Amino acid sequence: MRKKVLLFVMVFLGVSTLYIINRENHKEKKRVAFIEYLNNHPYSKRKIISKGELKKIPKKDRPDLAFEQDFLRTMDPETRTVPQDKLIHAINIANQLNETNRNTDFNWESRGPGEVAGRTRAVMFDPNDNTNTRVFAGGVGGGICMNNDITSAASTWSQVSPNMSNFAISALAYDPVNTMTFYAGTGEGWGNIDAINGGGIWKSTDGGTNWTNLASTTDFEFVYDIVVRNESGSAVIYASMRDSQNTSSSGTDLFRSTDGGTTWANVSEVPVRDLEIAADNTIWAGDAVGNILSSTDGTTWTIRYTSTVTTPRRVEIALAPSNASVVYALITNENVFGEFVRSSDAGQNWTSFSGPNDVND
Repeated sequence: MRKKVLLFVMVFLGVSTLYIINRENHKEKKRVAFIEYLNNHPYSKRKIISKGELKKIPKKDRPDLAFEQDFLRTMDPETRTVPQDKLIHAINIANQLNETNRNTDFNWESRGPGEVAGRTRAVMFDPNDNTNTRVFAGGVGGGICMNNDITSAASTWSQVSPNMSNFAISALAYDPVNTMTFYAGTGEGWGNIDAINGGGIWKSTDGGTNWTNLASTTDFEFVYDIVVRNESGSAVIYASMRDSQNTSSSGTDLFRSTDGGTTWANVSEVPVRDLEIAADNTIWAGDAVGNILSSTDGTTWTIRYTSTVTTPRRVEIALAPSNASVVYALITNENVFGEFVRSSDAGQNWTSFSGPNDVND
C-alpha cells in the first residue's frame, strides 16, 4: 500500500513539475515573441530626435509620436490591440473607491493650463432651458462642458461629469420624448494621427448632470453621430459607429435601439458619418464615400445623391427646420473641399454650388 502511495506521489510530483516547466516555457516564449513584435513594430523604428534637432523642427508639437508611444504602452500582448473595455472597468473601480473613501476630504486647486481650446466635435442646446441659452459642448480629451448663458461673453464653462473628463466626445443628442434624457457618443474616428479612441455611448437621465455608460456599446470604438427620433410616441436611437476590432459588427455600421440603448440592431452597413432628422421626421444620412441617403422607417435607406467629384469622401448634411424638402450637403474630395449641393424637393433634384475662395484654408 505504501509503495502505491509513494508511486502516486512521485507521479503526481513529476506531472506537476512538467506542467509548471511547460507553462513557464510557454509564458517565456510568449514574452519573447511579444518583445520581438514590439521591437519590429513600425512605431518602434522611429528615429530618436535630440533636443537640438527638435528645436530645428518648425512644429515642435508631435502628437503623432505621443499617440504611437501611448499605443505601444497600452497594447494588450494577447490581442495586439488597445482594449476598449478596460477604460470602463477602471472607471467602475474608481467609483467604488470613491464610495469607500467618500469621507476623505481633499482640497484641490487647479494649476492650469487655462483657456486652452481643443477640438470641439459636438454642440447641443439644452432642450429643457426655456431661455435657449444653456449649451453643452463635447471636446476631444476634455469631456462635456456646460455654459449657462452662451449669449454672454463673460459666461464660463463648467465640466458636467468628472468621470468623462478626458473622453473624446464626438456626438450629443437628446430624447424628444423625454427631454431629460441625453446621449453622448465617444471616439474620434476621422483618421487624424492624434485621434482618441472612445468608450461607447453614455447616457444621462437627469438633464446632463450624471452620466452612465451603456454596457451594450462598449465595443463602439468610434461613434460618429447620434440622433433620437420620436416614432409614434417612442424614442428610437440611431448611432453611426466604427468597430475596428469587429466585435459588434463587420466594421462601420448604423445601429438602431428601441429600448433606450439596452440592445441594438444593425440596420445598415453603409459607412454613415452624419445623421439628421428633417421637419417631417425623415432621417437623412451622409456617408464616407460621397453619398446622401434618407429613410422614413429607419431600416430601409435610399440613396438620394452620389457625388461626382474625383474622390468623394465625407458628407455633412444640414436641413431647413422650416421646410422638410430643403436639404444642404457639403462633400469632401479626398481631404479637401469637393462640392456644396442643395435640394429643394427632398432629394429628387440637386443643384451644385462652388465654395468660398478660402474654403480649404
